[in-house]
Parts: sequence; structure tokens; C-alpha cells
Amino acid sequence: MYWRCLAHAREHCSSDKRPLLLNIDETAVRYVPKPPPGLVCPPKFWPSLMHRPCSLVKKGELRGCFTYIGVICNNEKVQRCLPHIIIANKSRLKLADCNRLQAGLKRKPVQLWREKSAWNTGDLMVRFLGALSAALKPFRTEFECHLLLDVAPCHLVEKVFKAAKAKKIKLIFVPAKLSPIVQPLDTHAYSVFKHWLERKHQQLRDQYPDGLVPGRIWLGWLLKAPEAFFSARQWAPAFDAVGATGKFECITRVLRQHMKPQDMLRSDAPLPEDLALVWPKRRRMAYAHSLLFT
Repeated sequence: MYWRCLAHAREHCSSDKRPLLLNIDETAVRYVPKPPPGLVCPPKFWPSLMHRPCSLVKKGELRGCFTYIGVICNNEKVQRCLPHIIIANKSRLKLADCNRLQAGLKRKPVQLWREKSAWNTGDLMVRFLGALSAALKPFRTEFECHLLLDVAPCHLVEKVFKAAKAKKIKLIFVPAKLSPIVQPLDTHAYSVFKHWLERKHQQLRDQYPDGLVPGRIWLGWLLKAPEAFFSARQWAPAFDAVGATGKFECITRVLRQHMKPQDMLRSDAPLPEDLALVWPKRRRMAYAHSLLFT
């Protein structure tokens, strides 16, 4: 069903435009990332058995996270303009620190949102689609936007479908439980991104005697990720590898074991009962078909 929707979108793309493949997804970034293993100190060298050699971090800092909404596409020029969003809980991020950080974000492809919760919601997704549409405006004459996303609850709200349709962004959903193998951000980006963040945090730890990086300093580094990490890499191969471009010879070995070339050729619009295979079980999506395919 996933490749059928992709093929349908490609076939119905305007003759004077090219499909631009985009993928968005959320990932959690810890306030205090777990450091990589370093020098292992045997217990006989500890000050006492009750005092392990480690940084004294509050439990709340270990459990708390920012939400990072990342977006990649198969065009390098467009990638540099795509908006990335960091959602912070207002109880964790002071208003003064937020304003100070936002002041340095002018003309940069990243936004910092201070909200009641760090979780993404349907309302924030509508807001994100507005930011994405504004960023894509200079490229509208050349590309038609096809946005890949998983079936997280915040993505399935009716207002998100309506907002995407109003902004002429074609939504293509990754079927439930298949994100780890067919969503480009999951297969090619976020694992590498987390390792990149761990290395950066370790470099910052070395600058402080107690190894504790202030939250605003760490957040400031996180705001550099769109340019320093995402725009510095090519993501077109990631879309090829999951079959989003229809090139069977480019897909991963795992996918090749479970599908045939003809599986990627069917391009007719799915019926409502076919589309039901995409959504989580017991999720009522009566509005989805009409908003996606009419």
C-alpha cells in the first residue's frame, strides 16, 4: 500500500513539475545525553563504595527530553531551507533563555517552540505545515511536494489532513509498524544523528570541570543541527533505499527479500478499505480517504 500511494502520487504529478520527496519525524533528545563509555575505573579506586565516579545529575534531567522535529528531502538546495523544530517544555526552559536563543535564529532553518509540553500535537503539526509551506514557496514552480510521515497520533488528526490539502502538500503515510524499515529518517538519519549529538555533548562536557553542561548551552548546540548535520549530507539515497522513488534496484536487501519489482508498479488510487491497512488497529479514519485522494 505504501508503494502504491507513492506510485499514484508520482503518476498524478503535474506534467510541468517534479515530485519533491520529503520526510518528517520526531525524535527525543535528552537534556543530558548518556555519555559514551570511557576509562573504566575498578571499585578499588573509588573514594568509597557509596560514591561512584560519575557526574551528579538530577533524575529529572536524566528523564527529560526535547522533541526534535526533523525533515529531509531528496534535493540538496531545498534541504538547506527546510524548517526544523525543537519543542521545549516551558517548565524546563526559562522565557528569558528562550528569547535569547530565538534572537539568534533569524534567517536560520530552525525554530524553538516553548510549549506546555515537549510532546508534538495536532495543533503543532498544523503550525509546522505552515512553516514548511512558507519554506517551500520559492520552489513551488519547479516541484510538487510529497510528504512522507508515519502514523503517530499527532499526524492523524483531521485538521492536519485539511491543513496539508489547503497548502497543497501531498501526504503519504508509512504503514503502522513499518517505520523502522521504510521511513528514510528512521533508516538513514536519526541513528547517525544521535551519535553525532553524543560526540558534541562529550566535547562540551570536557569544557566544564564537573562535566555538567548547562541546559541553555546544550540547547544552543542543538539549534545548530539543521545546518551542521542535516544540510551537510545528501538524503536522496535514503529515499531510493526505501523504494520511495520507484527504483527497485536501489532498495535495501531487507525489502528486496519481501517484495518483487511489480509490487512497486501499481499506481491506482486505493479504496477506503485498502487504505485502512495503513492505520493502527481500531483507529477510525473515515475522513482520510476523501482528504487524501479527492
